[in-house]
Amino acid sequence: MLVSVTAMAESYSGKIISGNKLQGLADATIQLFNNNVFVGGCKSKTDGSFSVNTSQKATRISVSYVGLESYTRKDSLGLPENLGVIALSTHNVGLKEVTVMGTLKQETYNKDIYLITDSMRKGTASSGQLLEKIPGFLRDWENDKLRVNGEEDIVLLVNDVEKSSDYAMRINPKRVKKVEITYNPTGKYEGRRMLLNLSLFDDYIGWDFVPYTNLQYGKNNMNQETIGGSYTYSVNKLSFNITSAFSNVVNKESDSFTRMYADNYERSSQEFDSDMPNKIGKKLGYDISLGAEYQLAKGHSLSFQTKGTFNQSLDSTMYFITEKDNGSVSQYEQLNRDKYYSNDYNVGLFYRGSFGKLYVSSDLTYDYYNVREKRTYWSNSNLSETPTLGNKNYVFYDLSISRPLSKHFDFYADYNLAWRKYNDTDRNTDELKYWSKNIRHFMLAMLTWHPVGSFYVSGGALWLGNSDDNNVGHIANYSWSPMGRLFYKPWRIVTIRSNFHISAMYPNLDQLTATEYQIDSKMIHGGNPLLKSSRLIYLDATMSIDKLFNIIFVNFYNKDMNESLYYSLLPTGMVKESYKNADWHRMMFILSGDYKLFKDCNLGVNLSYFHDVASVEEGIKRKGDIWKMYMQARYKISPLKLNVQASYDLNYATTPTLQGKYTKQLGYAKIVLNRLFSNGKIEGTLTATMLATIGKRKIGYDYHLPYFINVTNSSRNSTYGPYVVLGVKMFLHGGKQVRMRQNSFNP
Repeated sequence: MLVSVTAMAESYSGKIISGNKLQGLADATIQLFNNNVFVGGCKSKTDGSFSVNTSQKATRISVSYVGLESYTRKDSLGLPENLGVIALSTHNVGLKEVTVMGTLKQETYNKDIYLITDSMRKGTASSGQLLEKIPGFLRDWENDKLRVNGEEDIVLLVNDVEKSSDYAMRINPKRVKKVEITYNPTGKYEGRRMLLNLSLFDDYIGWDFVPYTNLQYGKNNMNQETIGGSYTYSVNKLSFNITSAFSNVVNKESDSFTRMYADNYERSSQEFDSDMPNKIGKKLGYDISLGAEYQLAKGHSLSFQTKGTFNQSLDSTMYFITEKDNGSVSQYEQLNRDKYYSNDYNVGLFYRGSFGKLYVSSDLTYDYYNVREKRTYWSNSNLSETPTLGNKNYVFYDLSISRPLSKHFDFYADYNLAWRKYNDTDRNTDELKYWSKNIRHFMLAMLTWHPVGSFYVSGGALWLGNSDDNNVGHIANYSWSPMGRLFYKPWRIVTIRSNFHISAMYPNLDQLTATEYQIDSKMIHGGNPLLKSSRLIYLDATMSIDKLFNIIFVNFYNKDMNESLYYSLLPTGMVKESYKNADWHRMMFILSGDYKLFKDCNLGVNLSYFHDVASVEEGIKRKGDIWKMYMQARYKISPLKLNVQASYDLNYATTPTLQGKYTKQLGYAKIVLNRLFSNGKIEGTLTATMLATIGKRKIGYDYHLPYFINVTNSSRNSTYGPYVVLGVKMFLHGGKQVRMRQNSFNP
């Protein structure tokens, strides 16, 4: 009998903490049940940990503590033996608009994890609205663009798989279990600033359908129509989603230039006038995404995703040219036109799973892209046409593993391999103008030491490899570098993170192809087949003080930057516009905060300063600065059930190019009215955007070289208006959660 009971015994362990202070709770009462039969229990230890042996499998756990909300979790298949960290929140903790009181938050050296409670879901119809309730999150109601703690470079994921904003920001809030913010991610997303992952319940059964449309009308017939929708269906262990959108865009811009060449030859367009557009852009686009996730077993999931994007575009710019050639003056019209069709297909398979304490993530993706393009230059009866066909084949595999080695040490490793092939063909002659085969390697190993919960330090090594064979030559570069991270929480409201890491950036087909096309009678454009990949070296530090502000400092060095234009004088006297590797250094400071001014009114502020230095040749450095300010106020007019968002975005930049400078002095204001109808099933937004620049408006480049002077100006009406947008979304759903999984940080 004793042998039989021992063989059937189960052991359950975990830790109980306070949701407010994230400290261990002693003497919390833990009870375990099989259906409704009590099978074991205990009191938590001084540090909040507990361990219970039961005579049979437990399907329900109940945790209680005086003064805190009770916790219950059910699983008809049986609870896991490791129940993780369970956070108990205070009684009657409510949500006051966008400020979360008693948020269940967990912090590690590179992550903030927010557990989503029912009080946070209250009054929301989408995951985008839900995210706004987390401190530090600013969402533009017009387009769902996010800023988080001052950061704008954000990759959206759902269950650790990258998704489009159209899907990720419109998920039913009842599906969202927790939100994870990863700072300065490693591995596959090395070099990005932030990952935002929505972790969904695995036991939600039902469907959601979100159709939407946006209609935009602006000055000079600047129109945009978008219609789309997303659908999600979950049953048992399978979840399926589809997202689709169709867009029609017409933009009219103003563009001007003055160019002077070495042989007393000058060409200038009409004067810049934002009210007289001479550039028309038309684009039809359609995209569709299909995804499925299957729970293979507890802690093991397999996801499949395929995407298709189809675009047809025509950009035409008409100039009225004044030409001065050794004293003679002539006038005529010039047309620059770019017409293309592009298709992009992507398919991926993603595995996430745990083997005991070992966590494994594996991604395999294939991408095919092709573009059929025709560039036309017409001027003074001279016609030049360059039709091309370009395509890309790209295979990417990533494997990452992580494992706690002991109570105070963790190990993480990642390896990814990429194979890429480019072809670019002249359609006039069927000549293969450029081809390239590229192989890239990335390998990382890192060890983390955390003697206490408020202090983490990580160290490791990173190896990068790149080999490219093309019709011009062979390029290969390999390098390794140390990397490190620091997390320190000296007080409950203060968090400090620091990070040193390296990533790489690779040139695209447009930058590499040898195909040339004419810009005007004295200038051509062509890529640089010998352009090298660049190494990006980051040293950054962040300090966050809850409810006050976040400060971010980044020291960024781009070795062999490959994305800036470079002009050279050819033996024929023509000027060639191309690309060249150069070094770039940037120091960046960001101050951000999210404040409650008074009842129903919140204000978010982001202030940024950048200092740039470009080094083209030894001893020659070009410097510049960028100042940015973004302010967003949110106010709820309760009697009308109307939400009002007002924002102002100001950008003053005088930053260096490799041979000149780029100037941007622009500001714009935006007002968004938002209201929910039909018990939250319909959301309507009305947006008005207009220019509101402090000082002189300017967007353009300025190059002064011995053989070439080029000064440009552009309007950017499509971004800065004025325009109005009407947006409508419907949130239709039916479903429920079949097993209770609340208030636990356990995956």
